[in-house]
Amino acid sequence: MDHSILIPTYNRPANLRRLLRYFEKSGLDLPVLILDSSTDDQKAENRAVVRKSALEIEIHEFDSSLHPFEKMRDGLTHVKTTFCSACADDDLIFVPALKQMNEALRENPSLAAVHGGYLNFREEDDFFRIASVEQNYAHSVSPSALARMSDFLKNYNVLFYAVYRTEVMKACFAPVGKIRTTLLREIASSALAVANGPVPRLDGFYMARNTDDSASYDSWHPHQIIASEPKTLFEDYAAFRELLVDTIDRQDQDSGRDTGALIDLMSLRYLGPFLRADVLDLIVEQKMTLGHDSETTIDNLWKTFVATPNRTKHKQVPLFQDNTWTFSPGILHPNAPRQDYLVTGRGPDHDRTYFLNNEFFFPDGSQICSVSRVDTEFILEELDKY
Repeated sequence: MDHSILIPTYNRPANLRRLLRYFEKSGLDLPVLILDSSTDDQKAENRAVVRKSALEIEIHEFDSSLHPFEKMRDGLTHVKTTFCSACADDDLIFVPALKQMNEALRENPSLAAVHGGYLNFREEDDFFRIASVEQNYAHSVSPSALARMSDFLKNYNVLFYAVYRTEVMKACFAPVGKIRTTLLREIASSALAVANGPVPRLDGFYMARNTDDSASYDSWHPHQIIASEPKTLFEDYAAFRELLVDTIDRQDQDSGRDTGALIDLMSLRYLGPFLRADVLDLIVEQKMTLGHDSETTIDNLWKTFVATPNRTKHKQVPLFQDNTWTFSPGILHPNAPRQDYLVTGRGPDHDRTYFLNNEFFFPDGSQICSVSRVDTEFILEELDKY
């Protein structure tokens, strides 16, 4: 395959080692570019990890202060292949799915990028938890760039991990220096992909995303920006808007409409849910009483509106019923109680117990299992190598 994988990493040699080991066990035969902005001692450890790997790897090192999106922009200049994709050091791309993604891009030159289903996982003391399906349904495939943007901002999905045509991914990250906030850098890089061409989501699972605590960045959530310095959002939006208008008008070649006004309305559709009256009331009240102590305001916002409560405990049953190897989520009878599912005795180096949340199979709470046995076994086989 004419494809490169970029791995942005920062001070996590153990994660990097593990991801490279997974790629080796999965038979990856593609160039890997590691974009390392770690501290000097961690960079040295990462170089030692790479020396022990059998993969085709280049390390490109960056200053530790460089923003991740600027690191991606600079790292992309080293990509020489037709297609590329990114994988954070604590996530993993399912190697067998890459062939399907590359074939789709090769067969349809109009596509800017493609991706598949994402799952969320978390490693706990007793379990390797497969928690939920992330971003499994949204498509942005209209022939019109403006229509694609409407679909995209109505049902926002991050496209950072999609498989891109390299020239498109470079175009998506080239202008990140014009934008200050992490939030709008993320949205802009994904939106520019959709502006450049259709981005379908193919059937099947493409990658697993780690929901454990990771590095946090300033200005990555609307509430955080509004609670600290709201004018930054408006200043950044002006640059974001200009980028989208220029790209969409160039793609659609339609000068008979007010593209900017339409982008404004679409963006308000995205931002609206974050601007609820109760959220704004709390921010105004706190800023009036706390002044410039935005960190306390943000913390209170998180506790009040964002923090996820502990999930309800369900009965735990084997994923495959003993003796018959029947796929348990596929045989629920009407009005059956919600159940979580366990698989034991698997893993790359030692026994591991997978805990599959009920929400993974039944995301809308219905009795219809939305993840097939074939997909489940594929996921477990890939995770066994990780």
